[in-house]
Amino acid sequence: MVGAPIAIDINPVNPLPHRPYWAFDASASEAVWTTFEVPRDIASATVEIFIWSARRNNGTANSIRWGFDAQIANRAAVGVGALIGNQTGEVTVTYPEITDTYTHPTYDSFTFTFGVNWRYTQRDSLGTITVSAGDIVHVKIYRDPTHGDDTYPYDGALFAVDFEYTADS
Repeated sequence: MVGAPIAIDINPVNPLPHRPYWAFDASASEAVWTTFEVPRDIASATVEIFIWSARRNNGTANSIRWGFDAQIANRAAVGVGALIGNQTGEVTVTYPEITDTYTHPTYDSFTFTFGVNWRYTQRDSLGTITVSAGDIVHVKIYRDPTHGDDTYPYDGALFAVDFEYTADS
């Protein structure tokens, strides 16, 4: 589709049984890395970075400070593997308290509560990076537990990272 955003998904490969997410500790800096080549059909000069994340529901709304550090190189312009630039960004993501319940319409005494231990995943933008077709991009996604806005005292869960750009506009 001409001009439509295209997403490149990076997902964990079930790092532990029954736990398909990366856990980011509240007391230590942790990160995941990925590398990709910017597609040749890119029409925009930017790639937007999105994360799908969640937190355990501990009864109150809390925030996690997420960030990225992108190293960008262009083989054609400068030579093999030459660094063109470094771009960074951080955002504080707030996870509201959830209290979703379902009560059976016929049997009022039957109530099921959803999300007792987890809240729903949410998609948030970490920011954009400026790129050109053929660039090699090495991206680190991290949690910054030392930042004052990071108020969640437990593991934060990162389920997926999306890189979106516009092709053939």
